[in-house]
Amino acid sequence: MKKPKPLITVIVPVYNVENYIARCIDSVLAQTYPDLEVLLVDDGSTDLSGALCDQFAQKDARVRVIHKENGGLSDARNTGMRQAAGKYFAFVDSDDYIAKDYIDYLYGMIEKHHAQIAVCGYQKVYSSDKNAKNIACNLKKVCKKKTQNITSQCQEKQDSDIPINKNNSYRNKAENHNSADSESVYNTEEGLRHLLYQRGMISSAWGRLFDASLFTSSIEIFFPVGKLHEDVAVMYKLFEAADVIVRGNEAKYYYFQRSDSIVNQQFDRRRMDYITFTRECIEFMEAHYPKLCRAAVSRHFSACFELLSCIDDNKRYKKEYRQLASEIKTYRYTVLRDSNARLKNRLAAAGSCVSLALVWKLSRIVS
Repeated sequence: MKKPKPLITVIVPVYNVENYIARCIDSVLAQTYPDLEVLLVDDGSTDLSGALCDQFAQKDARVRVIHKENGGLSDARNTGMRQAAGKYFAFVDSDDYIAKDYIDYLYGMIEKHHAQIAVCGYQKVYSSDKNAKNIACNLKKVCKKKTQNITSQCQEKQDSDIPINKNNSYRNKAENHNSADSESVYNTEEGLRHLLYQRGMISSAWGRLFDASLFTSSIEIFFPVGKLHEDVAVMYKLFEAADVIVRGNEAKYYYFQRSDSIVNQQFDRRRMDYITFTRECIEFMEAHYPKLCRAAVSRHFSACFELLSCIDDNKRYKKEYRQLASEIKTYRYTVLRDSNARLKNRLAAAGSCVSLALVWKLSRIVS
């Protein structure tokens, strides 16, 4: 007799995504993994997103909708976790979608390697604004009539309108092979090292499956409310709480690139949360994993240059520019001497020794 599989909760924060939500939910409900709980957390949407979520809940008993006042992405995820019944958590952003074997793939690695975190690759997906408007128009018509099948119409429309750029597939390069060139297994320190040096793993909540107990292990871990780059604040803490992390090579998560996304727009002062979190990471490593301090510095340095490249006017954002410049000058020699740091980080460090202003201008061109 086969051992029953554990319940897995998929948490989808939802806010004003009527253009994309049906495609996301369809992909979750199409999973080959049998035992799912799907929590759709409507974070005070002012469009049709909440109504669409309710219609999915009426059609599928696995779906539960939580309507709440707007509190941001972190607050929506935290609300979902508090009400989740699953042994494992998966986070899917409401404008993204997943392969039909996404959960099966991640859980299979967890089961096989007795891991607490499983990570897969991802693929960037693009769409034109015109297509998105067409999708929204059709969704509104369908929602008003309430007599047609939203799921099938929306899936047909979105699958044909949104192209996948196959040149933007981020497959994880397998190291320490454990099976057929496709999986890598790490202990806590190794996992943290790969995360901080950004070796095939980014600091995102999506694209992975977590043992729910990690969030309540030695300390309670929640996403920081009212902050941007919230994933950066918690991911190293979750890796630190895990004994085994497994990384798969296959790209099973589809990461939708929206032009109106905050992280895809020009510089915003709120994005300075990013380096606050990476600086906290350095302090955490100094206290608990001294050998990983340079890795944490490399991650912080990368964040500083990423933000610097987003500043289009160093006079308008004079304070932020100076703060980033100060951080870069503080850590550039550490990065330059670190043979494990990414080549682009070391090149940026070397360039900043000559002229930070020139590096800034070049980074603007490259970005």
